[in-house]
Amino acid sequence: MKIPSKITLCGHEWTVYQKKGINGGFFDGRKKVIHIQKDANPQDKTEIFIHEILEAILTVRGHRFSHWLGGDDDTSQDLLYKFVFDHSEFTNIIYDLKLALNSCLK
Repeated sequence: MKIPSKITLCGHEWTVYQKKGINGGFFDGRKKVIHIQKDANPQDKTEIFIHEILEAILTVRGHRFSHWLGGDDDTSQDLLYKFVFDHSEFTNIIYDLKLALNSCLK
């Protein structure tokens, strides 16, 4: 899969950066950016990309919740994420995912 430098998620344009020196990927919903591990193998890079755009869609739609695990610092390892939605909303999420991936699958 070709990873684009721009993608539309839930009607908003996001910038996708491929960066060395990160493990996996992450996104920033306020800045509308997604970071993907540049030196991952092609299969892993595709999986990381889909993971991050799906998690971003779920966050934008208000389905991602976090629970603080009580660690010593404010890192993502100290948060447990849960996703809550019904089947009707799942259908909407899949539609958003399809729209986001359309340009990548051509």
